Amino acid sequence: SCSEGIALAAFPDIDPWPMRIMQIQICIVYLRTVFWKLRGRMWWNGTAAWYPLWVDAYVRFRPPRRLLSKFWVRTATWGTLVVEMMLGSLIWIRELRYPVLISGISLHLLFDIIMNLQFFSWIMICGLLLFVFPDDMQQFLQAVVSAAVSGWDEGSG
Repeated sequence: SCSEGIALAAFPDIDPWPMRIMQIQICIVYLRTVFWKLRGRMWWNGTAAWYPLWVDAYVRFRPPRRLLSKFWVRTATWGTLVVEMMLGSLIWIRELRYPVLISGISLHLLFDIIMNLQFFSWIMICGLLLFVFPDDMQQFLQAVVSAAVSGWDEGSG
């Protein structure tokens, strides 16, 4: 059945260093992003998230007015910094890895919904998937395929 997939054991041992180097590069991207953002006054005063919403080339849609209050703009600005800092550092702690990944993927999905950044968010999400343990990814994909196959079987019966 196609939902069973191929066991990871079917693949020979692969040297982990190429993937580790890509993971390190992803972390460098986030840490440098935070470093450069912290050099800007708008990131310190909590207003940086406001400005992209008014650049027509970047905005897909503007959030409702009630979400544009000082509180929410500051939360978005500083929350972005916190998530990016976690993605560059705390992602290496095994117990924190998946909560950090969920935060990062959520951040990029939100960017994609609100801002017109082409493939940026999806490229970064793909980079974050480098941190998912292979066994966990296999279980996740098998669950998705099984759900899709069972849904297909129910719909065609």
